Parts: sequence; C-alpha cells; structure tokens
Amino acid sequence: MKPFRPETFPLTGKRLIEASAGTGKTYNIGNLYLRLILGLDQGSNSTKVMTVDKILVVTFTRAAAGELRGRIRALLEKAYRDFRAGESDHNFIGELIEQAGDNRPLMIQRLFDALLSMD
Repeated sequence: MKPFRPETFPLTGKRLIEASAGTGKTYNIGNLYLRLILGLDQGSNSTKVMTVDKILVVTFTRAAAGELRGRIRALLEKAYRDFRAGESDHNFIGELIEQAGDNRPLMIQRLFDALLSMD
C-alpha cells in the first residue's frame, strides 16, 4: 500500500480510497476536487477539466454530505481568493498556484464558475 498524496494521485480511471476515521479524508477529497476543477494533474498544467455537475462525491449520510459540501465550497472560495492574490498560506493551494503559471487567469475563471455552480 502506498501513502496517499493528493498532489500526485491520478485523476483518471476508477480509484478506491479507504481510510480510517481522523485520517484527513475530507481534506483530501477537497484537494482532489480542487485539482479536478482546475484541470491540474501531476505536475503538468493540463488534464481534463471537470465541472461541478460532472463530479460525484459519495458519502454515507445526509449530515456527512452537507459537511463535505460545505468544506469543499469553503476550499473553492479560499482557492479563488488566493489565486487572485497569487499566493496562499494553504500549502496545497500554494503549490497549485505555482503549477498554474501563466494559466492563473484561466484557473481563476474556473474557480469562479465552480462557485457559481456549487449549489
């Protein structure tokens, strides 16, 4: 078994992630969601861009789904603000900003569109 790294986890094909309570599942799901919205994959600046209506995240209870939705939305909002600023105190978002390079304006638009489509 390999350690989970959201910055290099493949965004293609079917994947199963199993983890115990308190291991950062929600945090990492948010990071994967962010990579899908931005279209960033494994150090390159391009992959298939996904929109909110094409990403399915499944959980077991309505309460968990609500919490997950809220945390993903908050992460998208933070990423939008940080991408506009060009820097972040959130390590993962900071790496994505660096990875975006000259495509940062496009990424800002993708984040904005995702926020509008979220609910």
